[in-house]
Amino acid sequence: MKKNSIRFSEEYLQALKLKHYSEPTIKTYGLHFQRFLNFYPEIELENIKQEQIRKYLLFLVEEKHYSTYSQNNAINAIKFYFRDVKKYYFDIPKNKERKFPVVLSKEDVKKIINCTNNLKHKTILSTIYPVGL
Repeated sequence: MKKNSIRFSEEYLQALKLKHYSEPTIKTYGLHFQRFLNFYPEIELENIKQEQIRKYLLFLVEEKHYSTYSQNNAINAIKFYFRDVKKYYFDIPKNKERKFPVVLSKEDVKKIINCTNNLKHKTILSTIYPVGL
């Protein structure tokens, strides 16, 4: 395990800095990549296979119950190492969960506006919805 962490820290962190990643991103990627290394302490980093990466990502989902956001951070941290530091490519899928905004129907908007009799409040409601507030 120590062998992986020593090798990872300088090479990985320097690559992140050279790509002008922000300090919070460097910290997040470093943390996620270190967790990945700790998951396979007995395996040399150069010998890690794509299936082992997938197994780790599945562990994050099933055992650790990572959110989509955290899963993507872990994926990006691992991808960065293999793509940008070692210059080889694994097909690591990114979590594509999307949340769409709730859009009210015209009838719902009319109900909201008409729920008040105060002209000032109607004007405010009529103004804020179309501009996205």
